[in-house]
Amino acid sequence: MSGLEVLIGLAGDFAVRTVRDFLRTRPWAKDEKKASYVEGHIRTLTADAASFVRSGLVGDDDRFLDPLLDRFKGDLVTNGIPPEDAIQITDQQRRILMMALVEPERNLSAQRARVARLEEELEALRTGQAEQVKALQGALATNHALLRQNLALTMIGAISLVALVLSILALVRHP
Repeated sequence: MSGLEVLIGLAGDFAVRTVRDFLRTRPWAKDEKKASYVEGHIRTLTADAASFVRSGLVGDDDRFLDPLLDRFKGDLVTNGIPPEDAIQITDQQRRILMMALVEPERNLSAQRARVARLEEELEALRTGQAEQVKALQGALATNHALLRQNLALTMIGAISLVALVLSILALVRHP
């Protein structure tokens, strides 16, 4: 079970427990069918909102909840819940959904984006370092080639000098 699934379950449980406290104060909630309907509909609302959260359709605002909450409120009124209570329950559910599902998902998305940026920066550093290493290897190879050329020229010069000295010695000894 994923972390989001656990969070969804907890959000649904919390939402139902919270509404139970509210229902105890309402005379119509003495009707067990109505109370059960409200609790069941809250679980459905939580699952629907979780589907939006899972799909990544959650933006920077909570307008995506409006159609779900409007339908939820309308269903409550249609099933005999007084409009003012339906509004209160709907507002309460909006706050719970925002706190328990939407905000954690936004925070998680922000963290994922930050990790992706950091990974890109790390890759750029690695690429930059690899390019620097290649440049240093190229410079080292060039320096090594120049050193070999200088060594060869120095050896040719030394051999030429030895040959010149031997030639001079040969001329001085045998005029």
